Amino acid sequence: MKNTAFKKEVLKKAKALIQSRIDDLEEQIARLENTKVLTQADSVDLVYKSQNEANHEISNKLAATLNEATRNLTRLELIEISGSSSEKVEPEAVVITNQGIFFVSVHTGSFEVDGKEVMGISTKSPIFQKMMDMEKGDSFRLRDIAYTIEELF
Repeated sequence: MKNTAFKKEVLKKAKALIQSRIDDLEEQIARLENTKVLTQADSVDLVYKSQNEANHEISNKLAATLNEATRNLTRLELIEISGSSSEKVEPEAVVITNQGIFFVSVHTGSFEVDGKEVMGISTKSPIFQKMMDMEKGDSFRLRDIAYTIEELF
């Protein structure tokens, strides 16, 4: 697979992964909202109240995670893949190292493209901070692991 086609597939898979997370989070929030504990005859029982408060707190945490995932998907939606190749490690680059393949965009975790494992990393990640502005052939160390940039596009 050529570099541009590979990068387009990386972007497509990253979007699908984030969308799947969004769908899961929305489902979890809906399930929590539908499981409010009802009290008998409007009496206020502390057990019921505590469970409802716990559900509400969990729902709020999930909503914050959902907001972040939605922002990440929006960032990915703004990326346009062109045929031009990157000379330096920068946002939106695919960076192939001796230790793995990285897509500089948003944190996605790892996913597979064309039989190869790709890791979506954010521009705030320590590995991006180390390799930012490096070129093909450059090396760096992170957490006692030696990386060499073999290709980037």
